[in-house]
Amino acid sequence: MSTRWTKEEEFELERLAGDYPWSMVVQRHNQWSAANGRPPRTAVALARRANILGCGRVPEGEWITISTISAILGIDREKPRRWIRWGKIRSKRECKRTPSPHYISRRSLQEWARREPDFFRPYPHDALVMLFSCRETADWVYEHPPLAPRTRCRPVRCVETGEVYRSISEAAQASYVVPSRLQAIVNTHESANGRRFVDVAPRYGVRVA
Repeated sequence: MSTRWTKEEEFELERLAGDYPWSMVVQRHNQWSAANGRPPRTAVALARRANILGCGRVPEGEWITISTISAILGIDREKPRRWIRWGKIRSKRECKRTPSPHYISRRSLQEWARREPDFFRPYPHDALVMLFSCRETADWVYEHPPLAPRTRCRPVRCVETGEVYRSISEAAQASYVVPSRLQAIVNTHESANGRRFVDVAPRYGVRVA
């Protein structure tokens, strides 16, 4: 004989159903039941009750799917998968089987946006509001433009002539080599076309003449 549902159980199920992947809903609901002296419910029983209550089994709150992200931003599904591989966002899977979908935390998307707002700025503001489920974070992205990149010049000196060049690129052009090759020459104390180069301001690990 099945145990009657209480209002408290139903309220807890409604609270969880929209925010978490279904396996997490089952796990957390049964944790709540154990803590409150209620018997555990099977996944099937919870799913039936969720349907009666009109609760969706697809998370629309804290955890969303790759398909949801691609639909909101109008991008290919492979992009969110790359974000997961890069470690930019957190994700969960209901099981380790290949067909099991990834669920991405909206909170991790918000944290990433605050670290790198320029990454999200190309997307429409309204889309970001839907993605983050937070207008404040979407506003913050647009209010914090990226800092202008600083030019990192590495002045070097030719050992043979004593001439100082303002940057690796300038010295490479004068020596008819590519900048990456001249940078290696500076670091290893080799020569390019009979000329050696050293840092004007010696740095740790760089030999000077």
